[in-house]
Amino acid sequence: MKRFAFARITLVLILFLLLTACGAREEVTCRSEGQVKIGQSIADTFDVDTDRVMAWFCAGNEFEDILLALQTSQGLDLDPDALLKQKASGATWDEIWQEIGLTSQ
Repeated sequence: MKRFAFARITLVLILFLLLTACGAREEVTCRSEGQVKIGQSIADTFDVDTDRVMAWFCAGNEFEDILLALQTSQGLDLDPDALLKQKASGATWDEIWQEIGLTSQ
């Protein structure tokens, strides 16, 4: 099951990178058709609401960070919102993971 989730996350990231490289990312809106498709895929993978994923994205979070926040919060009693706030405040993922005890220094 974890292998399938990892493969799906990888596909979402590839799709995002392709859309970005092809200029599909619109500057005017954070909810272009391509972006919403990526948001839906992430939401489906992690069983969260698409609107929540898109709200994070529209607030300035990258899809990669949203994926990492959701994956990190799985199985732990952590709120992905809190993880994204830590990331937005300048913490690296390594620092966040050390702080919550997932990795050691």
